[in-house]
Amino acid sequence: MLVFSLEFGVRPEVADWAGSVAALYPDRRAILLTHEFLDDLSRVTHEDGWARRTLPETGASPHHYGIGQDTPDRMLSGQGIWDRLVARSANFSLTLNGHHRSWNLDETGQPVAVKTLAASYRLDPGAAGEPVHQMFFNPQFIPDGGAGWLRLLEFQLNGVTVLVKTFPPLYAMDDDPETPAWHPDARMHFQVRLR
Repeated sequence: MLVFSLEFGVRPEVADWAGSVAALYPDRRAILLTHEFLDDLSRVTHEDGWARRTLPETGASPHHYGIGQDTPDRMLSGQGIWDRLVARSANFSLTLNGHHRSWNLDETGQPVAVKTLAASYRLDPGAAGEPVHQMFFNPQFIPDGGAGWLRLLEFQLNGVTVLVKTFPPLYAMDDDPETPAWHPDARMHFQVRLR
């Protein structure tokens, strides 16, 4: 298995390098870890409920920070990373990112940022038509600086199944029913099958 951990505001040459390394090992699955790829706002603003890969105009994308404003053509948004790397390399079966916050719709249907665990998911065919699971998780905006929530990925011995669990060590130490040790939402506990 190959694991690529790429920078915030991935530069085109870094995406190209990762693609060249993946091409050297066509028989290995690849996982992409990057700071910013999917966001949660798109999940609540599209009727299908699927998160979208970020674009340069997406709020809080790298293009909205000093590094992106100075050299906007020198970095890729989530969609740019998909187009330049993930969708071109048959190895990729999983992407992981954080960075963005959680959103809901208010009573008028307008998006509003909320202080809950931020998590989104989407599934698309990759270069060889095989599934690429894309996950976003970020607890930093909930009280206590994220309260220690972790996204655990348990790779099963069959080499195909990954169990996804969401766990807060801080809450696991108490008996308070208001702070469960395992998050009850089905979006926080599921499994995926890698190709």
